Amino acid sequence: QWGIVEVENPDHCDFVKLRQMLISTHMQDLKEVTSDVHYENYRKQHITQQRDRSTKERMKLKRESAVNLGQLEDTDFLIAQKDAEIQRMQEMLAKMQAQLQTDPRAAVNGT
Repeated sequence: QWGIVEVENPDHCDFVKLRQMLISTHMQDLKEVTSDVHYENYRKQHITQQRDRSTKERMKLKRESAVNLGQLEDTDFLIAQKDAEIQRMQEMLAKMQAQLQTDPRAAVNGT
């Protein structure tokens, strides 16, 4: 004859007692596994993600600083060119002043 078996009913089955015994005896193991395995896996993954983000950030900063360095080199080059041009102009001005002092008529004649 067929009937109903209630797993949670202690009159029908020892499942409740078995479950209680297994949980109580293995709870510490479950806690340790959770801590040792699952938490450590989470921690490792989180640290790896942070390291990857910081590596990407450092690479970005390196690229930006390289661009800035290139801009600084360009700026330094332009400044050096302007300094050389100013030096040439000052030399030309000094020559003209020297010519004026030696031959004042050259200024009047335009030669």
